[in-house]
Amino acid sequence: MKESRSPAPALEKGLEVLELLGGQNRALSAAEIAAMVDRSKAEIYRTLVTLEQQGFISQDSDLRYKIADFVYDIGMSHPPRSTLIEAATSHIRRLARETHQSCHLSVSKNGFTTVVARAESDAIASFAVKVGYTVSWAQGTSSRVIFAFQSEARQVEWLNAMRQTYDPQVVHHFKADAAEVVNRGYILRNSSSTRGITDLGVPIFNGQQPYAIAALIVPFVSYRHSSVAQTDVLSKLIETAKLISRDLV
Repeated sequence: MKESRSPAPALEKGLEVLELLGGQNRALSAAEIAAMVDRSKAEIYRTLVTLEQQGFISQDSDLRYKIADFVYDIGMSHPPRSTLIEAATSHIRRLARETHQSCHLSVSKNGFTTVVARAESDAIASFAVKVGYTVSWAQGTSSRVIFAFQSEARQVEWLNAMRQTYDPQVVHHFKADAAEVVNRGYILRNSSSTRGITDLGVPIFNGQQPYAIAALIVPFVSYRHSSVAQTDVLSKLIETAKLISRDLV
């Protein structure tokens, strides 16, 4: 059994449990948690009760524990932009070079998505979105991708905020687009701001976490003599997003 020499043993046990549950793709029983962190069932039970009372973890119908949506919401409210950009830079440059298409990375906050990084195509004529460009959730492609991979509670918050500003039909179309993203794993839609551009977009995850922290977008331009087809660009885009998510672990 593990012996703690920490000046704050209760905090140490709580952090161990949160770290464990955060890396799982399923809920765990109290006995499983105790065994995996090498603690007694009694001390882990007290830790679990405290974490649940404070809203950091929750129980499912089988009395198994998982990270609460509240914790993921904190992460979404403060996305690790510098780390994200560092992890993404080499990958998005390679994507732009191999596809001859520009691409950009966007994060979401307070009803808008903002471009935080980009890589430009090496084509003679290309289309690229500037870093700092901001667009509302209702209009953006990135917002649909990020929304599609949020917790149910977080999605309700988004929709309630949108209903205060937009017509029900706008919100309905937004939800429908997001549902399609979940089914496909990516988005393919005409740009809402520029004619002749088809947005291809995929989610970026923070390692193995289930909720998207960003979206990677290729504003696809169809060149008359393009050597890379849209389907091939999409495949490379999906693979790039997986590599970035992997590097964020």
